[in-house]
Amino acid sequence: MKKLLVAALIFMSLQAGAQVIWSEDFNSYSDGTTVGDNNNTANPANDWTLSCSGCGGTFSKQTFWLFGTYEVFQASNIDNAGTWTSEEIDISGTGLAVLDFTFLAISNSDGDYLRAYYYLDGGSRQLFYDLNGDEETLDIPTSIILQGNSVVIEIEMYNDDSGFFSTDYYMLDDITVTAITNLYSRQTGNLATTGTWSADSYGGANCGCTPTSNSVINIGNGHTVTMNSDATVAGVNVENGVLSLSGAVDLTLNYGSTLTVESGSSLNGTNSGSWIIMNANSPYIFDVDGSLQVGNTEAENDQTLDLTGSGSMTLVNDLILSDGALVTNDLASLSIGNELEFSSSSSYASFTNNGTADTGGNLYFNNDNSSLSNNGSLTIGGNIYVGASSDDNNSITNNGTLNISAINTNDGTFVITNNNLLNQTGSFSNITGSSNFVNAANGIWNYSGSSSDNNMSGVLNATATDNAFNYTRAGNQEVISTTYFILNIDGSGTKSLEGDITITDDLAIQGAAVLNANSNDIALAGDWNNTSSAGDSFLQGSGSELVTFNGSGTQQINDPETFNNLTVDKSGGFLDLYANIRLDGTLRLNNRKLRLRSSSLTVSISGDIATASSSSYIINNANGILIQESIGGGGRTGDVFFPLGRNNGSYNPLWINNDSGTADEFSVRVGNNVFAEGGFEAGTMVGSFVVNKTWFISEGTPGGSDATLTFQWDSSNEIGGFDRANMGVSHFNGAAWEPLTAGDGAGGGGPYSASVSNVSDFSPFALGSDSSPLPIELVEFKASYESGRVNLSWKTASELNNDYFTIEKTVDNVNFEEVGQVQGHGTTTQPVNYSAVDRYPYNGVSYYRLKQTDFDGKFTYSDPVRVENTDRDVYLNVYPVPNDGHSVNVSISGLDAQISTGIKIIESSGRIVLEEELEVDPVTGVTREIHFTNQLVPGVYFMIIDLPEPEVRQILVQ
Repeated sequence: MKKLLVAALIFMSLQAGAQVIWSEDFNSYSDGTTVGDNNNTANPANDWTLSCSGCGGTFSKQTFWLFGTYEVFQASNIDNAGTWTSEEIDISGTGLAVLDFTFLAISNSDGDYLRAYYYLDGGSRQLFYDLNGDEETLDIPTSIILQGNSVVIEIEMYNDDSGFFSTDYYMLDDITVTAITNLYSRQTGNLATTGTWSADSYGGANCGCTPTSNSVINIGNGHTVTMNSDATVAGVNVENGVLSLSGAVDLTLNYGSTLTVESGSSLNGTNSGSWIIMNANSPYIFDVDGSLQVGNTEAENDQTLDLTGSGSMTLVNDLILSDGALVTNDLASLSIGNELEFSSSSSYASFTNNGTADTGGNLYFNNDNSSLSNNGSLTIGGNIYVGASSDDNNSITNNGTLNISAINTNDGTFVITNNNLLNQTGSFSNITGSSNFVNAANGIWNYSGSSSDNNMSGVLNATATDNAFNYTRAGNQEVISTTYFILNIDGSGTKSLEGDITITDDLAIQGAAVLNANSNDIALAGDWNNTSSAGDSFLQGSGSELVTFNGSGTQQINDPETFNNLTVDKSGGFLDLYANIRLDGTLRLNNRKLRLRSSSLTVSISGDIATASSSSYIINNANGILIQESIGGGGRTGDVFFPLGRNNGSYNPLWINNDSGTADEFSVRVGNNVFAEGGFEAGTMVGSFVVNKTWFISEGTPGGSDATLTFQWDSSNEIGGFDRANMGVSHFNGAAWEPLTAGDGAGGGGPYSASVSNVSDFSPFALGSDSSPLPIELVEFKASYESGRVNLSWKTASELNNDYFTIEKTVDNVNFEEVGQVQGHGTTTQPVNYSAVDRYPYNGVSYYRLKQTDFDGKFTYSDPVRVENTDRDVYLNVYPVPNDGHSVNVSISGLDAQISTGIKIIESSGRIVLEEELEVDPVTGVTREIHFTNQLVPGVYFMIIDLPEPEVRQILVQ
């Protein structure tokens, strides 16, 4: 962007007695001069030279007219960079000197630049000023204090001819090197008194002088120097003493200089009207290892101010930044009694805190493009204010600990980025929708304000990984409607949602806080935690609000809760209950499963379960139970749905219709297998002619029910010659299994169903068919664990057409694995003893059974026997082997914790033919049939499974 920019910096006149070492004002040269001889040094020839190969344009001394006549060195319309270079200038006489110059800049454009360098004592080139043509301001730092023996000045310029006047200009003038003197305190006294100072040393001879703008004052030997009127000096060093500012006085630091307060020393200015003023557009350093106190200070005109040291700096009143100033705080303690202010002329100003700082008042942004960065600890005692709606693009970046109160951006565009810890005690107000408040990755934002601006829902961005936004007020708060990663509801009082919220990780309600959904929806991809001590800590509103669990991994509800409407709509994993929950509205199992574990889910009289399927249902693993209230006349009528399964992959729902009975509460869970004693997965297993599931149903108040029960299963649940066409429903009456229906047959075409009516006595229910006698007379069947293997033995009294025995084992009484086969004795009336060994037993408790197959292919099962392996090694089995190439079964058990494990099947050549993920439960393990997309061709394959240690199994496909 082209612009007309004119800047001229006029320095304060040197005080009488200041020694000019070297200067150049270009007044004695004719236009076009390219080599200067100003005759002001011992080596008068070639005092300055230039280099500008192929520049074109003008790069020489010229006379310039604009609001007057100026004799200057001019660079304009040049195509390549040119350099103006001084001779080597001797500054060894004092060891300290100030370098300064004046320049004009007119109509420079993007890409143009002027850069000022120096070479000190023949060393490397040092940049001390850099002006770019596209900058918005030209308040220029043009002086610097140097310490050494010699200096060379080099100024590099580049501009082209595309300016506002079709000509770009840089013009140099009045380049000066001036000696700086050191003055030392010789006694306690007044700064303006001649007897206070020596030019030699602390306590030295009276110099008969007082500090000037070219003096660095040094205070030591325990002296106290009092300043009761304004003073200008080139630098301050309080080495071992005190500089006391008495009253509303100004201490002005000339040039770019250093103010040093060493350990044990102090600079005291307790009056709120006292100032430290920096009058040059140059770098300044306040190096404080002791104590510095003054009323105010201001950084302006592109000044840089570095606050450093291990001591403390106290501003009784304000710290002000303006005109592009850059202030960096590395102090151990910076205390601002009133305001930290980016003034009305503070565009592009910046404050960086790397130490510890605090303000008693507000943080003000009164212009555009200013920024505050906190890398240490910063406390704003008042509020954050933006002056007007036209004050845009100001920003705060927090990488440390930032404590603030209210934020009022006055509808100006504002950006806050929190990368670490931000504590906000006040509210949001006057926030424009074009602002952006970011809680970045790993950021923690503790918010205890009471109310929130309506635009905050579009302004607050709290989605980054592992960030947490915490509502911590001791009282009521509004919760911003947005997407959170981690959301914590803490403190006390009620936190009310302003609208729907989405949480991509965990939600916690804690302290004594109450979360009020306020008839809004919550979508949660992590865990639900509610440890609040408040009586009813989750309020929902009208009844239409919805909580949706939608994560890609296993989620948990860790504390007791009541939900109106609950939806499980997940892309992976389970929803696990680690506490009892209650449902007053509708449960929708749209995708994935809800595991009760050892908890209960209660559906109230106003609730229902609307959707479930064979892939999305309730697993009553461990001791979990599903309870539904008020089923029957006067309550919930029709078929009430219990979409249950004992395992992942085994769906066995139940429907209860109690319209003819009195409304009552019913509790249901499904168990694996059928046991002769009617137990829940304990006792003598019935291994033949049954559906290997037991439905445990109980009513809240015994008597008064007249229910119809409908059971559902699929063919994989049928064992031991179960005859689907000749089956019925039985229940255990406390002593034995009692048929309620017989020979009625199953309904459906897979899944299958069976019903029984007029049920008033509730107990375990099972499904069975008429049995046929075993073709063998089995006397005994034993299994025992010893030294890492299971020894099996059995005895027959007689056999009829007995071809062979198959030994099978299982950990869940659902999925059986073949151990081996033993040849039978055909037909015999003599006792026969058999034995076998399983060298790869399961961990923990498992069961073994015999499958007897006769010569015509018919088979029957024995009752299973129980074995316990206490060694607890991880068990992996892959079967069948050999394999037909269509599918393979994988069984894993014995893990100490739930894991998600990867499975790869590869050819002998190394080509991967299948990759899958399995979730393995430490309690039940996992058994999964894996189907191949395309049938594997005969050959040798290898399965690699990522358990705690990688396991490899060979698969032979024939």
